Amino acid sequence: MKALKRMFAPKEVRAILGVLDEADYRFDCPAFTMIKGAIENLVLGAESAKIAANVRKGISPRQSVYSWIVNIAGDELETGRHHLHRGILNPMGLGVDLLRIFDAAGDELVQIGAVDADYAAKQKAGLRKNIENEG
Repeated sequence: MKALKRMFAPKEVRAILGVLDEADYRFDCPAFTMIKGAIENLVLGAESAKIAANVRKGISPRQSVYSWIVNIAGDELETGRHHLHRGILNPMGLGVDLLRIFDAAGDELVQIGAVDADYAAKQKAGLRKNIENEG
C-alpha cells in the first residue's frame, strides 16, 4: 500500500521521500528504520497535501526531513524506554543509535542553514540533560 501511495504522491512529497531514502542509506540501522516509518506515515497520511504546500512555500524537503528526524529521535530518547539506568542508554538497544542520529541530523540542519550552531548545541545539551534525568 505504501508503494502505491509513494508512486501517486505529489512531486513535493516524492522529493521528501527521496531525501528520507538518502538518510536511510546514511544512517542504516534499526533505530532509523523506526524513524523512517514514522516520517513515511506522516508524509503519506492525511497531512500529505499540507506538507506539499509547505514545500511549495519554500521549506526545503531536506530541512523538513532532518527536522523530523531530530524531533522523533529526541522525543524517543526522552521517553526513558532506551535507558539501561538513569542517564545511561542501553548499548544493546536503539538508544545509542538514536543519539547518534539526533546529533548527525542536528549537524545537517546547521550545515544547510536551517538553524544556527548555537541553537543546535543548546538542543544537544538539553537532550543530554533530559537523558540524565530519565531512565
